[in-house]
Amino acid sequence: MSGYVDGFVIAVPKNKVNDYKKMARRCGKVWLEHGALGFYECMEDDVKKGKITSFPQAVKLKRNEVVFFSYITFKSRAQRDRVNAKVMKDPRLKEMFEMNPKDAPFDTKRMIWGGFRPVVKMEVWRVRMQKKEIAESFLKMAGSGNIKVAYDRFIASNFIHHNQYFKGDRQSLMEAMEEAHRISPNKSIEIKRSYEDNDTVITHSLVSRQNPDEKNIAVIHIFRFEEDKVIELWDVGQFIEREVPNENGVF
Repeated sequence: MSGYVDGFVIAVPKNKVNDYKKMARRCGKVWLEHGALGFYECMEDDVKKGKITSFPQAVKLKRNEVVFFSYITFKSRAQRDRVNAKVMKDPRLKEMFEMNPKDAPFDTKRMIWGGFRPVVKMEVWRVRMQKKEIAESFLKMAGSGNIKVAYDRFIASNFIHHNQYFKGDRQSLMEAMEEAHRISPNKSIEIKRSYEDNDTVITHSLVSRQNPDEKNIAVIHIFRFEEDKVIELWDVGQFIEREVPNENGVF
């Protein structure tokens, strides 16, 4: 059976719940961009102390703490290992990983965690993202190098595009993006604006390149959707010059 789950149980001081939620949102964004399928943080609601064992007893819960049950989902154990390796190297989380345990919003010594392989899987619902969220997630995931995962998750099988430099089918553009990432891997994309109207999403983004000899790019993407999949894409780019007469800038 496909799938893989990393699960965590931790104790969070009540006066640090907001700090923990901020940290979790930052972590979730990074995990998803690197290919995780889902990232969930759940705070206790109906959690009772047992006679022999329970969630509170497992983490030696104190009176001023609450239990969090958290889990991250993946396509497979191998994909989970690849995603986690990238997350551990992501500079956006460097400060968190190097944090003094005394400054963390929970007691790391009492954290319980492990990886789990699904043996029964039954679903009757699926969380629906807004189309704007799908478009932004696709750009960020593809920009970080997880191009195949981004296509599998967000791009329809009969997708077409209008980039004049490549054939107009799904496979051709995906391969072109993978080749571009191999040639210039240290790119980042910052979405400045995004607009959603019915089945259309438009994004206005900054593509930054680490090589000082390569110019950054201002890019507009136009996505057309069928349900929750991108079915058609237009993109227009403009190199950002260092010296220009326009004082307003490209953004």
